[in-house]
Amino acid sequence: MLHRAVRQDDATTLRIVLNNMHADPSTNDDDAIRTAATRGNAAIVRALLADARVEPGAQYNAAIKVAASLGHARVFQLLLHDTRVDPSQDFQTLLRLAGTKGHSHIVDMLLQDPRFDPSADNNIAIRSAVCRGAELLVNRLLCDSRVDPQAALPAAAKGGHVDVVQIGRAHRLNSSHLVI
Repeated sequence: MLHRAVRQDDATTLRIVLNNMHADPSTNDDDAIRTAATRGNAAIVRALLADARVEPGAQYNAAIKVAASLGHARVFQLLLHDTRVDPSQDFQTLLRLAGTKGHSHIVDMLLQDPRFDPSADNNIAIRSAVCRGAELLVNRLLCDSRVDPQAALPAAAKGGHVDVVQIGRAHRLNSSHLVI
């Protein structure tokens, strides 16, 4: 009944099942939270997060990854702020999932989170974004003062992104002039 309530986006039934029937929402390796994140239903996710038995970071943070990938901003935000989720271990993956699919609101949430440093690992975020041609992500990263725009130049040159190379040589990269 619990999984049916999640699949049918029925928050009222879910609360009743959790409170009165003592159903375990962590069964099947916390499938309920992943399903709710996939469906993008913030009310269901909130109800599940209220239950201490739920492990929203299960399956290598699968719930927050799917929310990032599908652009479910409210669900992503709920998971990002839950102390049982450690998104810092998947920062690059979350950036890639959201950024390459154009989910700027999720990229912005990640960049505003103090647990993340987009310049980590020798600016791998900007280098990877340039290699993938992820214009939205490159633009967002270049607006962050922690990112070294010069780190993008070798990847841009190798990938044939001439405009990035020219702009970078002339001046600190300016996202309003960036063309990938």
